[in-house]
Amino acid sequence: DGRGLDRDRLQAKARELARRPGLDVTVVAPSRFFELGRWMSAERPPAPEYRLEVLPVALPMVRGQRHAYFYPRGLVKLMRSLRPDVVDLWEEPYSAVSTQVALARRAVARRAPLVLNPSQQAVKRQPPPFRWGEGYVVRSASYVVGRSPESVAVVEAKGYRGPSAVIGHGIELGVLGPRDRAASRRELGIPEEGRVVSFAGRLVPDKGIDVLLDAIARMPGRVGALIVGEGPEEGALRAQADRLGLADRVWFHGALPMERVALAFTASNVVAMPSRHEPWGRVAIEAMACEVPLVVGGGHLPALVGEHARVVQPDDVAGLHAALQEAIDEPEPARGERLARARDHAATFSWKALAERWH
Repeated sequence: DGRGLDRDRLQAKARELARRPGLDVTVVAPSRFFELGRWMSAERPPAPEYRLEVLPVALPMVRGQRHAYFYPRGLVKLMRSLRPDVVDLWEEPYSAVSTQVALARRAVARRAPLVLNPSQQAVKRQPPPFRWGEGYVVRSASYVVGRSPESVAVVEAKGYRGPSAVIGHGIELGVLGPRDRAASRRELGIPEEGRVVSFAGRLVPDKGIDVLLDAIARMPGRVGALIVGEGPEEGALRAQADRLGLADRVWFHGALPMERVALAFTASNVVAMPSRHEPWGRVAIEAMACEVPLVVGGGHLPALVGEHARVVQPDDVAGLHAALQEAIDEPEPARGERLARARDHAATFSWKALAERWH
């Protein structure tokens, strides 16, 4: 069901950092956590590359929120025994466990710099007591590694004034790459003939999938859309497809596990991410790693893809239609050269490459 690879993706940072010379990595993880749309439990790494310490967790989910969890016992004792040189906090600063980690560091590992890894893209005023804890964590931080410039700016707006860097999400190059298009379509159960535009991600308004369907409606009858993902907008999008007369050439596939997500890209002639807002955009990097043409919208996407994808304005149906048609019709050898450069760009976001920067 892909859960093993999903967990490996969650542990990839630790795995690759532990392979750097001179680093001894210990991961402290909750016994139970909600990530990638499902409940998971921490698992031992397949190889002894890093030490994994699993602690019992309290309040893993409260009214649909995950930021109330904390470790009821064991953290201070463990940190005292480890005597860390660096405490790398891979959690939002407003989470209760972040406050707990910052306090434990102050108690038993005061000399160890505290590194924050925020991903929040907009300044939000948290309710008490999380607001108070967030302020303490930000004041305690020695360094910030943000997923994007916006996430660094959010921490700075909260009062942080120290050094920072931007290091995005990593991708697993080993499960991404070119594949036979016809074979990918057969595996997904979509027609082998015709042109296909694919989308992969959450079915939510920010993703602009409604704009994509409007653009598909303007394209010739042999152009269809593969929609991979789940979310609250699925019913509205299905109704829109029916209204536009696209029911027979729009395929809603549901979510794919990590080791099969490349099928969503390699089955298509072009991948579309017409987002209205996108805080990062890992799907764009994954599509480029599969050497498939890419069209993106707003948010962080233009900065992320650079010259390696076509960029359109959010909600611009005509512009999206034109970019998709241009990507489909692009002749060789320009197409092949563009895709090769895009794959080289994607490789700079492999977990191995990012671990070098963290190191």
